Amino acid sequence: MPSCYRYTDSTIENTSRELLEFIERDYNHPSIITWVTANESWGMRNIKTDKSQQSFSNMLFYQAKALDKTRPVSGNDGWEQTEHTDILALHDYELMPETEEKYDFLEDILNSHAERRFVLADGQTYRGQPVLMTEYGGIAFSAEEKGWGYYNKVGSEGEFLKRLEPITDFLIKSRKFSGFCYTQLTDVMQETNGLLREDRTPKLPLEKLKKIFGKKIYE
Repeated sequence: MPSCYRYTDSTIENTSRELLEFIERDYNHPSIITWVTANESWGMRNIKTDKSQQSFSNMLFYQAKALDKTRPVSGNDGWEQTEHTDILALHDYELMPETEEKYDFLEDILNSHAERRFVLADGQTYRGQPVLMTEYGGIAFSAEEKGWGYYNKVGSEGEFLKRLEPITDFLIKSRKFSGFCYTQLTDVMQETNGLLREDRTPKLPLEKLKKIFGKKIYE
């Protein structure tokens, strides 16, 4: 869903109406696998402590579930989630080969934070949902004159692969995550952290990307 800037009565009304219209329009598209009713507390900036905003997130979750019985719903993807969600989604751009060990104790992460923001909103408990890393990576090349990626840019294909492969390998083989989603497939305006450029030309050979992302979980 597109996100509002502020939490108001109009936010509630417009988002609820547009969610209904989105699902009605896109329900039969096979490429839609999950409904994400909010992302990173956008439009509900105080959801961690505000019960009204938590109720708003829960309302959208159950609205989507009522309209579509076939797909999972992520209530507030990334952090400060309520327990009313089909997946527990983590966003962690600090995930590097040298920081993987923090996930040795995944339960501690779920009760605190993966990067900087708390995973759960106040008063919420983890109910055993699948844990997914739904944003990580975001690596940009320093050769791109404009735009940005997460943390330091890399200067070469070799540096890119050296950073990407071990963290993706960790997500695949650690058996702690039910899935993951790399940020991001293509560059988007100022975000030059895609695997492909905006015109869909690859930044590095697709065969190398396939080797990284196509590994089987149990080899």
